[in-house]
Amino acid sequence: EKLLFLARADQGKQLINKTRLALAPLIETIIQETRMIAPHHHIVLDQNDPATVDADGAAIKQMVRIFIENSIKYTPSGGTIRIASRQTGQYLEITIIDTGIGIPKKDQPKVFDRFYRVDQSRSKSTGGTGLGLSIARWIAQQHGSTIHLTSTPGEGTNVTLRLPIKFPEEQIDESGD
Repeated sequence: EKLLFLARADQGKQLINKTRLALAPLIETIIQETRMIAPHHHIVLDQNDPATVDADGAAIKQMVRIFIENSIKYTPSGGTIRIASRQTGQYLEITIIDTGIGIPKKDQPKVFDRFYRVDQSRSKSTGGTGLGLSIARWIAQQHGSTIHLTSTPGEGTNVTLRLPIKFPEEQIDESGD
């Protein structure tokens, strides 16, 4: 399924249907679902600012879930995964911070490459194809978003997604003042 997604994306056939989307309810849904599938992890919603973006809700949900699922996969039972969405200027930043095993510095630039796995022994025990983060990057690019990843082995990983905010028309100042 992931390979098919990327093949369609490569051919320009993977559709993104952007609409005006209130992100806070989507984040709430993702948190509720995550708590159900990861009862042995502490899933914390630190902040959930209301913001409207021009986005494909299903694609944004898929992108955020990819990062959360990686956090669950690489955070030991009892660990914490913190999620927040904060408005900073004309962007909404979604952060996912975990207390997982972290990613070595040398591997961090490659984690978004297709089929890249940090450690083959790790991939055997956790499963996965090495395609999820490639999909997340593609979705981010389609939305004019950026992804910033920092990680420290033994401490955890911090991912920040930056989405441009679509302001309601009545709030847009076009006066040029």
